[in-house]
Amino acid sequence: VLLEDLIIHDFKQPANVAYGVRTSATLFADGFTIRNSIIYDGDTAGIRGNAAVSGTIQNTTIYGMLTSGVFEDGGTFTVTNTISMNSGTDFSIVNGAQSHNLSSDATAAGTGSLTGQLAADQFVSLLAGSEDFHLRAGATAIDAGADPSAGFSDDIDGQARPLQSGWDMGADEAPLI
Repeated sequence: VLLEDLIIHDFKQPANVAYGVRTSATLFADGFTIRNSIIYDGDTAGIRGNAAVSGTIQNTTIYGMLTSGVFEDGGTFTVTNTISMNSGTDFSIVNGAQSHNLSSDATAAGTGSLTGQLAADQFVSLLAGSEDFHLRAGATAIDAGADPSAGFSDDIDGQARPLQSGWDMGADEAPLI
């Protein structure tokens, strides 16, 4: 299953049981890939893997989840070039691997990952109702990603990757300045 170029937002339930993307062994038996997507303002998790499913998460931006940005407690996720910020826990990867990710807490792990970053330094606007998760000039996510060599070469806006010296983290490839 390929999930690409999605914007998923404003999903909250009183019992804190809503997910942006939740894996299922029935629906995702052969695994899944999510890339170039933005998930924000939700409750339990932006992406949750609690079934024996393998998942690939690439160049995705997750912001403001009540519990977790990426929550893998079953299955195996490989997470690359993903920004997860201002969630209860930005990344919770138990079985899989991650690299070249960015978090506001200390949970982005692996080669090239950046931790303790401020969301206001990364995105154009965080103002509720006017969110703009394009990378702002000077964001540390610019040119900080890895080339995933995964058969895609554009961002959520259909803009070519990379535009500068390297891949950007998150769903957006910042324009040349």
